[in-house]
Amino acid sequence: MRKYVKYEIELVTKAPFRIGGVKPVPGTTDVDSPIVKLGNRVVVQGTSLKGALRAELERYLIDRFFDKENNQWKDEWMKPCIPADERTISPDEKKLIDRGLYKYSCSYPKRDDYICPVCYLLGARGLVGFVEVPFLNMEKGDVALLQFIREDRVVGTSAKGERGALGKYEAVPEGSVFKGVMAILEEDDIIGWKLGEPRDLAESKGDKWLESGEWTKEKILKELIEDRLKAIRKLGGYKSKGFGDIEINVRRV
Repeated sequence: MRKYVKYEIELVTKAPFRIGGVKPVPGTTDVDSPIVKLGNRVVVQGTSLKGALRAELERYLIDRFFDKENNQWKDEWMKPCIPADERTISPDEKKLIDRGLYKYSCSYPKRDDYICPVCYLLGARGLVGFVEVPFLNMEKGDVALLQFIREDRVVGTSAKGERGALGKYEAVPEGSVFKGVMAILEEDDIIGWKLGEPRDLAESKGDKWLESGEWTKEKILKELIEDRLKAIRKLGGYKSKGFGDIEINVRRV
């Protein structure tokens, strides 16, 4: 039997907002850059929310547990990972690992590695996590169509040609509301997992950060789920153009 803790997630846009969708087939619409929709309903994809939550978790762990003055971790097991290995990691990500802020991607099975707190919650390569990140559906708001001037980057002036200089993209206005329900596994008595307790992982060092007993279920829910979701202030694209300011409210149901 599985038991879950569930939260209603409410995302309110505080500025124009957009998460880009698949570009339309040429000739089917005059919209150059649509937003994500499921059917005809505007949504925030679970992958987008999960990525923002992962970034907030990483930032929190580094801010709290990394001693910048001495360039070392107060608790080595709290070090998050970058979800990439030596073959796929970018040069900039490699610099963060070399500085000691991150380790390489958590994966399972891997006997000489541990599972970081972020991957414990959100899942690692080959191992599911405790948090099921939902799609958020628009409950209030509409879609606005905005125009922009295409620029020819070579000559530095407005673009010319068959499509002309004007383009159109979709956005969601300030004050729009998205909602969804996030489920966090509390206990699975078949595989023996309990939130806040190290898992019996035969082919890994496992959840070393939980062995001290400091991180109880309620502390994890408060500090690593509720507080980190509320800390997300930006989401989506076009941030440099003033888009993406949001507020997230969380309520246990």
